[in-house]
Amino acid sequence: MRIEKGLIREGNILMLYGMGGTGKTTLLRYLQDWWVNTGFVAGVSYFGYDQRAWTLPQILFGVARDVLGEVELRSFQSLSIPAQMGQLVQVLRSQDWLLVLDNLESVTGQALAIMNTLDAEEQERVREFLVGLSGGRTRVLLGSRRREDWLRSASGENVYELRGLEWAGAIGFGAEGAGAACEGWGEAGGDSEG
Repeated sequence: MRIEKGLIREGNILMLYGMGGTGKTTLLRYLQDWWVNTGFVAGVSYFGYDQRAWTLPQILFGVARDVLGEVELRSFQSLSIPAQMGQLVQVLRSQDWLLVLDNLESVTGQALAIMNTLDAEEQERVREFLVGLSGGRTRVLLGSRRREDWLRSASGENVYELRGLEWAGAIGFGAEGAGAACEGWGEAGGDSEG
């Protein structure tokens, strides 16, 4: 699997990009389920910019809710945003977790994207958080219609261009295997029913 190898050999942050409709979100959902089921990661925090304009505080709280215990979460909420970011960076760098930021074309308001934009200051805050995760154990997948220059310092050259249905080969399945693996996925969550 080229994407998995990229995350292991090239760095823990990978940008997956391709034209609209090529299956990026479907692939990201499949990978997150597969990696949890196989133990590659312990869990996933997914943020789709097609749903809303996720700011850094919202991302931090969502991830904290996923990775921290109840008592730790209450303490976390009382911290300033920079302190929250520092604590989560430390936790995530030491855990086999998956963070997915999808539909990032919306962040900058690209043509044909859903307009869930972030201003330049908020983009910088998200980028700074991701850079802090670089080199740690948490894997980060970034999905977009194009390479996001504003995130290049986080992903570097660890990129994978998706060209339509070729993703089945990227994960080691033939087209039939990929189709069977994705049967039953719901529109809302992408979770397998079986």
